Amino acid sequence: MKARVAVLVPLLALVVPSAAFAGAAAGNRLAESGFTIDMPAATPGEALMLTISGAGEPRGPVLGAIGWQPRPSHYPSHPPPHESSPDNGDDGNGGATQLHAGVFAPDGYNGNQFDLGFRAGANIDKRVQIGLGADWSHKNLSSTTIVHTTPLPGGGTAEQQIELAKSSTNLFPFMAYLQFAPGGKGLVPYLGVGGGYEALLISATDFQTGSQYSATFGGWGWQAWGGLAIPLGNHTRLVSEVFRNTSNVERNVNDPLTGQTLKEVVNVDGVGARFGLGWGF
Repeated sequence: MKARVAVLVPLLALVVPSAAFAGAAAGNRLAESGFTIDMPAATPGEALMLTISGAGEPRGPVLGAIGWQPRPSHYPSHPPPHESSPDNGDDGNGGATQLHAGVFAPDGYNGNQFDLGFRAGANIDKRVQIGLGADWSHKNLSSTTIVHTTPLPGGGTAEQQIELAKSSTNLFPFMAYLQFAPGGKGLVPYLGVGGGYEALLISATDFQTGSQYSATFGGWGWQAWGGLAIPLGNHTRLVSEVFRNTSNVERNVNDPLTGQTLKEVVNVDGVGARFGLGWGF
């Protein structure tokens, strides 16, 4: 006489390390009774239907549990998050800002001018940056004469001066730029070029005659620069660069003698050096 015993075993309620009978005693008793086992395939999370058949009645209750676990994988189900570094091939998306100060020496002027400026842009690639920048180059000149000297009780002399004339020069380049940095660690070289509009403001006063001069010139120009960046941390760097400015700025004036409109042109070509701080690289 054949007998069939169906055992429904919830897989999640019974944790068994292998797909075999739990307990050698139950397996021995089934073997002694001549029963056979029909076990269909199952997937994780399903209940397992076990069918036992054989000739004759089992000699007692037969209890068994069958379960299985997926073999642990050596590979993570999700890749670890990508960690950015200065030289890991990132797309480089993000912003970058630079503040700098230095000197500018125009070719047609005597002496250097103080230079202050900034650049702000976006990294369109790991090595390439585009953005906008502006600078202010300033210089004051004064003409004086000594009219009297007075000895001081502690030694030395004090000079009394009269200011004969003074002048002020202000150059403002406004530019869109493209900058390329090869990358790497340590000292990072970079090259840049920019183009845009430049404005020159000049004012002067002659205190002897009372005459004054004021003029505004404008024109297109460009700059090129190259420098080195020294990393201070993950996102900040000291920058040092030399640059070349090229521009002819002009204005229209009326000739009082002929009534014609004339063009005044000022060349503001020159070289300079800038030092500052950049962040957001």
